[in-house]
Amino acid sequence: MIRSTFRWRLSEEQLPEESGSYICITGVMIQHIHYSSKHKMFNCHDTDTPEEAKRTSIYVHAWAPMPGNVEKLMEEAWLQRCNG
Repeated sequence: MIRSTFRWRLSEEQLPEESGSYICITGVMIQHIHYSSKHKMFNCHDTDTPEEAKRTSIYVHAWAPMPGNVEKLMEEAWLQRCNG
C-alpha cells in the first residue's frame, strides 16, 4: 500500500510555476496530467504550438504536486505494461 498526502491548490487561485506532471481533479475524476508553464494550460506541453495547446487543454479544478514515490511507481508500471 502507498500512502501520500496531497496539498491541493485551486487552479483559479494558483497555477504551477513549472511544467511537469501533476495530480489533478477534473470534474469527478483524479488524474495524472501534464502542465505547460509556457502556455499556462493543463494537458499540453511547452513544445506544443499555441493552437495545439488550446485544442488539447482541459479544465482542472484543483492540482497538487506529484509525490516522487508516485511518479516512480507510475513509470515502473508503464514500463511493465509496455514490456508485457
